[in-house]
Amino acid sequence: MMSASKSYPREIHMSPTKQKPTKSSSVWTKEEQAAAKEMARERKRGSANGESDVLEKIAAMQGSDRTMAKKFHELVKTTAPELSPRTYYGMPEIGRAHV
Repeated sequence: MMSASKSYPREIHMSPTKQKPTKSSSVWTKEEQAAAKEMARERKRGSANGESDVLEKIAAMQGSDRTMAKKFHELVKTTAPELSPRTYYGMPEIGRAHV
């Protein structure tokens, strides 16, 4: 039996339904679409190319970003060799190896 002190709304107001995106508008930005495509390519290739993929992405970076990424990559390799480099959504990442 329900307590008389609780009140529940008599009407339920539903939000308007979302419209499907048209061909001219998209849910994702162009950058997000490119990142999703890159992620699909990464999954197809697998994790065997992790080190070379990361070094390729670092080489494609500009100026100080590339310098910092190189230093960080070397630092992690020397201090935490149990971590494995890979790319994630097209960006370099370092994490535990998937066994």
